[in-house]
Amino acid sequence: MKRLSTREVMDLELQMLMEFANICEKNSIYYTLCGGTLLGAIRHKGFIPWDDDIDVMLPRPEFERLCKLIKENKVTTSPHYQFISWFTEPSMDIPFLKMIDTRTMVEEEYMANDLHLWIDILVIDGCPEDDKKLESMFRESKLLRKMLFLKQSKPGKGTNRIKALGKDALRLILKPVSSRYICRKLNTLSTQYSVENCKRIGCVQWGYGPQERVDKGKWLIPVDVEFEGYLFKAPSNYDEYLSNLYGDYMVLPPENKRASHDMIVEFDENN
Repeated sequence: MKRLSTREVMDLELQMLMEFANICEKNSIYYTLCGGTLLGAIRHKGFIPWDDDIDVMLPRPEFERLCKLIKENKVTTSPHYQFISWFTEPSMDIPFLKMIDTRTMVEEEYMANDLHLWIDILVIDGCPEDDKKLESMFRESKLLRKMLFLKQSKPGKGTNRIKALGKDALRLILKPVSSRYICRKLNTLSTQYSVENCKRIGCVQWGYGPQERVDKGKWLIPVDVEFEGYLFKAPSNYDEYLSNLYGDYMVLPPENKRASHDMIVEFDENN
């Protein structure tokens, strides 16, 4: 196994993104870049230099159609790529989709699960107009995600000894609660409001908070943006979305806020 540099990790993730975009184009599935990937496209025309992450997002109807195609083996990918999620694999504890490269192995400092290098395929759902209802949904979503992270965390690991002991205690309390149950609760929560019947939408299931909510009509109008020399889809109201999430997003954050993934990625050159 060869240990990969950050640039090599980015190159593998870019290949996955290109394959995913091609799948969407072949099947007339609407996707957009989102989160830090969209920010990178607009501000850097590629990866944020200190962030080797890829996030894309699909409206719920498109997401469910993609899941159906995957379940029915109607999605063709390179042999070393797979889609994983609790939607497609009963044993998985991932509430959205991941596209993984099976030639890789990833070790994260705080996560216990064996991982392959991935891109996240998130889902955007309808949002209520009432601010209090929206805040309540995101509070519940945040709690459920924390529970899921705790169940997936490494025993005895934390940023300090006290936090490590606290996580171990909470993990023990959560032992009777299955990860699949938490995924199901997240799915039920995020599908309370349909995309079709709402004027505004947001990533309730795995988003930042109430500020995720944006105009649906503009989101569903695609524009091309450059990312690492290639064109991918973004929502036409990316300025609204990025401003909601990051404020003045064209200004670089201070160096102490430039967080990166703390992980080791290895590549099987014989696979």
